[in-house]
Amino acid sequence: MRFIILIAFSLIIASNALAQVRWPRRSIHPQVPLVFTNPPEIGHSDVLERNGILCIDEVVPPNWVSVNAPVPRRIQPKETAGLDAGTELYVANTSRGVVHCQPLDQSMINPRSQCMVDMNADSHFDGGYVANGRTKDSQYTPVKLETLRTLDYPIPYSEIPRPDGFSEPARIQFRRFSDGLPTFRVTIAGERLTTEPTCTPITETTCDILGIIIDWERSGNSLVFEVVDVAPQRGMELNIFGGATVYVGLFRNPMGEEIRPLTLPDHEP
Repeated sequence: MRFIILIAFSLIIASNALAQVRWPRRSIHPQVPLVFTNPPEIGHSDVLERNGILCIDEVVPPNWVSVNAPVPRRIQPKETAGLDAGTELYVANTSRGVVHCQPLDQSMINPRSQCMVDMNADSHFDGGYVANGRTKDSQYTPVKLETLRTLDYPIPYSEIPRPDGFSEPARIQFRRFSDGLPTFRVTIAGERLTTEPTCTPITETTCDILGIIIDWERSGNSLVFEVVDVAPQRGMELNIFGGATVYVGLFRNPMGEEIRPLTLPDHEP
């Protein structure tokens, strides 16, 4: 009898520990960290008019896990495919902790996927959300994560090296001069980001745009530049709010890989 009581008491404590996580059951907004992987060559130079392309880079989430057992399909809030064992999930941030998301299926008219949650940090998924995409172009811009559902049993997962084949194009364009400094537009897989970062001055003639160091000068409304250096690790974070805005935010890596921090404008949804 004492043994049974101890087991029951332990189960109550475990249940309370999961409840204290307080993951929202209706919806939550993701923040997707990305690293740049294809910078321009040092020495590249050009003269850019408004909307001229500084470079076409590539981005990919830095941290990934693999599901070690199948995840059931979802019926609610909408039919969403399950996950096979071995499915690769990228790691993203939310206000409550990290989620592990399957890249959105770009072949779907209304792309959606599952985002799994490890509620007690034991390398087992306890529940998950449905991620709804805002466009069919980008794998990493879900509008929001909807309807948390707890699993009937924990599903193990393991960290894996960053896989090949999941990168997306990132176009960096010159936009205008603001307060004497060039500003740029960033587009990820056709998704235009609302924040237009300003090149951070290093000296009077050099500045840093997303880890790309350029020598520059103004010629009328045109930007004359040469790439003089590229930071070894460069990253940013997509902050996504209700399908209304997607913007570049300060980089926060959910799993500890050191990425060069960025200085970008604050933005409130």
